[in-house]
Amino acid sequence: MPDNFPTGILVQDAVVVTDSAGQEATIRLDGDTAGVTVGRSGQQSMLKMQDSSRNDQVWLMGNGDVVLNGSLWCGSLLTPGVRTFRFAGANGDISVAAPMATSQGTVSYNVLAFHSRHPVTMRATLLVGGGVNGHGTGGALHLKDFSGDTGILMDGSTATITLGGAGRASGKIVVRNGAGAETVRLDGQQGDIVLQNADFAEDFPVQEAALVEPGMVMEIADDGTLRPCDTAYSTRVAGIVSGAGGCKPAIVLGREGDQAPDSKPIALNGKVYCWVDADLGSVLVGDLLTSSATRGHAMKVTDPSRAFGAVLGKALAPLHTGRGLIPMIVTMQ
Repeated sequence: MPDNFPTGILVQDAVVVTDSAGQEATIRLDGDTAGVTVGRSGQQSMLKMQDSSRNDQVWLMGNGDVVLNGSLWCGSLLTPGVRTFRFAGANGDISVAAPMATSQGTVSYNVLAFHSRHPVTMRATLLVGGGVNGHGTGGALHLKDFSGDTGILMDGSTATITLGGAGRASGKIVVRNGAGAETVRLDGQQGDIVLQNADFAEDFPVQEAALVEPGMVMEIADDGTLRPCDTAYSTRVAGIVSGAGGCKPAIVLGREGDQAPDSKPIALNGKVYCWVDADLGSVLVGDLLTSSATRGHAMKVTDPSRAFGAVLGKALAPLHTGRGLIPMIVTMQ
């Protein structure tokens, strides 16, 4: 035996363990192939590993299964002691972690976690598919229901996201605000886009924007900007500033990022609250409204011959005297 060979039993060829009848090898340690074979014909074999208390913890089964009583951890030689991949059998969890340097040393930081009883947690980029120099496969991510049918498909090859489908639940996209209230819904079953807010608006540059209030009637100035209207039956009338009375625009055109400080959303269609001067004529539901000489206010159309090209829309509520905000339908004509 060589001097540096560990102490123990040295066997030249193999160690063979037979059954109680001594007729069939059930365990074989083969030195030539450096292999360990466990099993016998007609019976499933297994290799068990125990902890220090001699409790079975790992089973290598003859049918190809690996059974763990706890968790399977994987690490990296570059960061000893840091576990980067984990299967937890007790909780049904899969966690992928990345080494992160801290004042206490390098630790694991979960970047992707799949929990059987909790939502998926992701703190990194998930890449599915891809290739090099034009060779590879297109990635697709399938989210399935309890029946195994795909409810949501994200296909990288066609840059398509598909929700729902034949024989499955209809697709929906729901957007909520910070308070959890639904504000936007795209309904695949009905073919509807449902918006919580009211009117269809577009951002326009306005003069003296700080003095312009929601609900004001606006007209076109000589330089193409908008200003509060102070002319009765003005054919330059452009619309009403959106946002008064709690009615915000559902769609805003012409806005890039945040609203510019010198622009306002002008309601071009839909329901909006408008400042009205009823001292120029009592307003009833359904009356046509036009611009007035009162700055930023509408009034009831009393002279139809002057109203062509100056009509703002129709009143949705009455205002018999004074000045106030009332809802109206914007139908420019």
